[in-house]
Amino acid sequence: MNIIHGDRRDFMRMNIDCSIRYAAEGGTPDKCARLRNLSANGLQFVCAEDFATGQQLEVLVVPPGEMTPPLRGQATVLRSEALAEGYAIACDLRVNG
Repeated sequence: MNIIHGDRRDFMRMNIDCSIRYAAEGGTPDKCARLRNLSANGLQFVCAEDFATGQQLEVLVVPPGEMTPPLRGQATVLRSEALAEGYAIACDLRVNG
């Protein structure tokens, strides 16, 4: 796991490779993707579909193993970038607590 801290970020971002499930706002997170990075208030994942800026998503981060519990929250899409393997979706994150 690498930690990245840019000058414009309020919180450090950790590169991480694990499963994330997502759905449109109000839905049950049942579509699978790969989480690329995570911070205290945001995340980026790669999936097969594109999302519009401002779209609301329900997310469930599923870390490997049993030591770390899943993280559930609401995400707001900030940007989408086309990649060879799909789309990199960057989001603002509000964790359910």
